[in-house]
Amino acid sequence: MKRDRALPRRSLRASGALLFAWAAAAAHAGNVQPLLRFGDADVSTSAAARVVFSPMDAAGGADVVCAPADACTIPPGRYSIRLDSPDFVALDRPTFVSDTDAAGVPTPFALRVFPAARVELGPGRFPEGSVLTVLDPESGLSFKATVRSRETSVQVPARKVVAAVFRGAAEVAELRRPVTLTAGQHLELPENPPLTRGRGQAVVSLRFPASGTRGGNGQAVVRLQAGGGVRSPDVAVTADPWRWTGIWYDLPAGSAAVEVESKAWALAEAPAFSVPDRAVGFARELKVVPRPRLSAQFEPNDRLPAGEAQVDLLDCRRLKGVSGPPRFSLCTSASTRNGPVAGEFRFEGLDPVLHALRWKAGRFQDYVLVDLEAAESKDVKIPVRIHRVKGVVTRRGRPVTNARISWLHQVTGIESETVSDEEGRYEALLAPSGWYLTFLDGPGFKRHADALDVSEDREADFVVPSNETEVRVVDAATGLPVEGARVGWHLEGKGDLHVARAESVECDEDGLARLPPFPAGRVTVLARARGYRPSEEKRFDVTKESATTTIELRIEKGDGTRLRIVDAAGSPIQGAWAMLPSGIRSEGADAAGEAFLESALAAGAPLFVTTPAGALALARFVAEDAPVRVGPPCPPFTVRFLTADGRPVASEQIAYSIDGVRVPQPMDYLARLAAGGDLSSRIDGTLRVAGLPAAGVVALWPARKPDAVVTRPLPVTELLELPAP
Repeated sequence: MKRDRALPRRSLRASGALLFAWAAAAAHAGNVQPLLRFGDADVSTSAAARVVFSPMDAAGGADVVCAPADACTIPPGRYSIRLDSPDFVALDRPTFVSDTDAAGVPTPFALRVFPAARVELGPGRFPEGSVLTVLDPESGLSFKATVRSRETSVQVPARKVVAAVFRGAAEVAELRRPVTLTAGQHLELPENPPLTRGRGQAVVSLRFPASGTRGGNGQAVVRLQAGGGVRSPDVAVTADPWRWTGIWYDLPAGSAAVEVESKAWALAEAPAFSVPDRAVGFARELKVVPRPRLSAQFEPNDRLPAGEAQVDLLDCRRLKGVSGPPRFSLCTSASTRNGPVAGEFRFEGLDPVLHALRWKAGRFQDYVLVDLEAAESKDVKIPVRIHRVKGVVTRRGRPVTNARISWLHQVTGIESETVSDEEGRYEALLAPSGWYLTFLDGPGFKRHADALDVSEDREADFVVPSNETEVRVVDAATGLPVEGARVGWHLEGKGDLHVARAESVECDEDGLARLPPFPAGRVTVLARARGYRPSEEKRFDVTKESATTTIELRIEKGDGTRLRIVDAAGSPIQGAWAMLPSGIRSEGADAAGEAFLESALAAGAPLFVTTPAGALALARFVAEDAPVRVGPPCPPFTVRFLTADGRPVASEQIAYSIDGVRVPQPMDYLARLAAGGDLSSRIDGTLRVAGLPAAGVVALWPARKPDAVVTRPLPVTELLELPAP
């Protein structure tokens, strides 16, 4: 618990409050007069004591021993100071710097002292080299003695103290409950009563930054999340404002999390911590950092409309370790500020994690990432990239009037819309920069797909292909048209249209579905209908010379089930897919959210559904007309694989069930990866679990050790430990 802090030369420094009493302005630091103070009383002459100055410089040298109240000359150098006294123990641990050996008026200084007692440990109780440590909660000091073959004894203040025995710096072998001592008492520690099975103890120490601060433990409330509850410490030591130590004597064994509640401070990182069964967990020297501040202003841009703007702060810690373009759907809203575009948007007391700013001004919006993991406050300029795009929409050599152009930014999902004039001309201001998918609707065509890179002002003409595609869906047995069948298509484009896109069109009473004109590429079509199995896929190539293509898809009646997958608001989720516990899975849902399972489902049958973003849901089948809803997932959590002796294990995988129904493979890990989780454990043994439902009960186990099951209610708010096979 000792801590030195640098002060100017010719001074004394200590971890506690040190009383200075300068006798003369011209006093020499090498000539001193040590005094002993107990409260307001001077006890320098009432005790058999010695003040010992021990050299700390590499050159070494002999100790300088001074009697309290006597003048004492200290050779140049740097010294530690200790008190040898049978009656008192020092509450200060100063460092003394002497830069002269000149004679002069002695400089008096006082050591705070307190009546002493002794704590003793009988021989053979613990291995030699262990350390008997006694913590004085009132001063925050710890008093230590190394365990030897004979009896071990340490002098401590005669008041309430806490004793512990350490093996090394980070392992607590034994933790004692507080005991109150009297002056002169010698207490031999008795055998500690055994802990109850399934229970454990914990010691947590926090370190606040010393540089530029006055400490901070008075501005923080520290608790442990353990066993599904939040628990305050039985003993909290806050005498040193730069440190905080907490002791818990009775906790449920298992994973735990340190929680710091403070407007000014936050943990630099959340440590993996657990309470061992019938032993003591020790989270040592956890780093606490000031909560950073973020101030944002817009870069000047003539295209940004004047007036009010909205800036949302997003917590994007889930993006850490996720490769590729940022998936802002993984971020969660933290705070919002509104104000004039020319003003400042300030956010105080933030977590030291990755954040993003999402701004909206007029019809423009964009995102910008801000990394606060270093816990440093930042003043940022919000980049404003608004580009002008203009051109002409034509088809068959003629301009298209009132063509509606829908713009979809591929990274952020931001959408906007433009309409061409009587001459087919359009003009759009677009933000943010990057690739856009464009969809054109006009007279005689719908949902023509294209793509455009908008990284600067540019001109771009859209030539809507003149090709037409008709798909006729018929019953394979009767040859009759299947009204209401849906034809899904998938385009593997060429050139700028580098992103595949899937859509769905419903057949009319003649079983006909008219697909939009396609740019050059390969098109795949597939038909689905209620009471039928999906058709076989058919592929055809589209070129600039393609005119009219007619395709027939034949579908067979079957025992399959049509599903309609929607989000919490009831909107269809294109690309979502379902899977039964037996392993039967659907294809991705079409634009209407419809997917087909080649299995007849009874009412109440369980099935799992996941979205392209990895949100997972366990549903019970009701009827084909009843939507299957997928809500937002719970926050991600972490499991950690450890060997029996506590070593982390990499490359391990997990399996899990929701409400007693096992999530089948490969849906379990595909959904987890899509939501930003990990396939297998990392080098530190941790595996990030993401995408699970917001409510329910999850049971997890190592994929290679199914008998080691851990069950928790969702959401999981703690680190879970799993035994490595």
